[in-house]
Amino acid sequence: MRKDIDGFVKVSRDYSARIWFVSLWNPETKEHKTVACEDTEYDRPTMGMVSSEYDARTRMWMLTSMPFFGGSTEVKRAYEEWRYRQNVKANHIMEGMTIEVVKGRKYPIGTRGVVKGFSSFCDQYGREHTRYVVTTDGKRIPQQNCRAIA
Repeated sequence: MRKDIDGFVKVSRDYSARIWFVSLWNPETKEHKTVACEDTEYDRPTMGMVSSEYDARTRMWMLTSMPFFGGSTEVKRAYEEWRYRQNVKANHIMEGMTIEVVKGRKYPIGTRGVVKGFSSFCDQYGREHTRYVVTTDGKRIPQQNCRAIA
């Protein structure tokens, strides 16, 4: 069984509406891409989503059956580190990240904390108005007032 395709290893996959979405990552170049291919039991043409030297059925089987991260814990660790840096760069706040308050009146600017979870303020119709970051020391800070730090 192949562990990679052209240097790319599988990092995640999702199945939706008879289409497999497989995320691939190259550990050497740090390039990330998503490949979509239709289910083999679905007898329509591939609509041009899969382009490679393999036919669509072989490609789909290879992508869905190849092991995650090429079966290597070092590759998995490197991918998670790369993804964490990408999220910090894009200011996507996730659990376990360190945040810093950059605006607001309730907490002083520069206050730091580690994210424990999230909560929301919703109106009577269930619409979310404000999303809060909950830190390990119990502070509830509006997410738009925070930024992720490395």
